[in-house]
Amino acid sequence: FAQHDGREDANAPRDANAFVAWLRAEDGPLKNTKPYAMYPELAESCIEIVEKWRVRFEKHVWLRVLGGGSRGGVQQRLVKELLESLHVMARVVQHLDRDVRLEDSPVTVLDLCSGFGYLSMFLAELLPAARVDKIVLLDKAWPMHSQEKASTGQINPEHIFHADWPIRMTTSKNNLKTPAGRRSVEKHIFE
Repeated sequence: FAQHDGREDANAPRDANAFVAWLRAEDGPLKNTKPYAMYPELAESCIEIVEKWRVRFEKHVWLRVLGGGSRGGVQQRLVKELLESLHVMARVVQHLDRDVRLEDSPVTVLDLCSGFGYLSMFLAELLPAARVDKIVLLDKAWPMHSQEKASTGQINPEHIFHADWPIRMTTSKNNLKTPAGRRSVEKHIFE
């Protein structure tokens, strides 16, 4: 679906301010893609969200969100994930608008096999906070809540537990490929 592969892009600016301008540019990584053509208004909203993140996050968190590793390279994982997620974001927004009544209790959004959590991060900014109780990111790579910090091979959840999200997000270490993992989701999330 996405035409951007997430590898380092020689045209990607390393400066945070220039990065957002690059996303907005006609010759930037978004505007000439099929997902952008299908959802231009949503994509523009997401660019505004990325600009909020640039201001909100400390530099080390911002660089992780971009997808830059410890080498300091600008790997555009954020661009790749945004393009891959636009269709899903559009469907979730449409479902909430069309199928969930205003008088219904707020919903819980589950992001299955969430990875770093880009989809949830965008949804936390896009969805109306009054209609969503929380977003739960499920992935086998999240650390257990009792761990002080993420171990090697686990996803550092620092960006998820940032205090300024409009909708509360939480992580859940879970392997959905196992029967025990599926039972755990049913017990701890649906009951």
